Amino acid sequence: DAAVARAAARGQLDVVQELAEPLSLGIICTLIGVPTERHAEVLRLSHAVVQMYEPAATDGQRAEADAAVREFSVLVAELIAARRAAPQDDLLTGLLDAMVDAERLTDAQITSTVMVLLMAGHEASVNAASNGVAAFAAHPDQWQLLRTGAVPMKSAIEEILRWDPPLQFFQRWVLDDGFEVRGVSIPRGSKVGLMIGSSN
Repeated sequence: DAAVARAAARGQLDVVQELAEPLSLGIICTLIGVPTERHAEVLRLSHAVVQMYEPAATDGQRAEADAAVREFSVLVAELIAARRAAPQDDLLTGLLDAMVDAERLTDAQITSTVMVLLMAGHEASVNAASNGVAAFAAHPDQWQLLRTGAVPMKSAIEEILRWDPPLQFFQRWVLDDGFEVRGVSIPRGSKVGLMIGSSN
């Protein structure tokens, strides 16, 4: 509400930087337990890390992503230490208390989980919201269907995610023998590029 009010007074709104990023980042950071003063740091590191998922990332982008992963790990280690000293009602405290097969998670497991949640928890949301606004701007007739209730909100969100997904491309590895797609055998250990945007 505050972001929209500021934008209305100014007469313009940057959907990504002024609305989608602060909203989604604030929600996931609060859920996990990242102090407000570190939100900008999480955003900077997250942007640097996700560069490695670009289809044609440069060596420089990969190096920057690797450095950001190391810095991100230090940040999460500091958060873990703070939570051990003073538990809170947040997900990080829950991860520290969690038991799997009667054993606590290691710091490495907690760190990787928190990093993935912080990045995936806001990057995809920002991209989905921005793509949705762009789609409605390009197709005002669809926006009117949503506004009048002719299309339910849940259906509109699902269609936004399908039509222009926040993640266009992702890589996975074949983990089983005998895997094939449309009659083409793909050996175990092969890296497969999933063109999500194209398939949708």
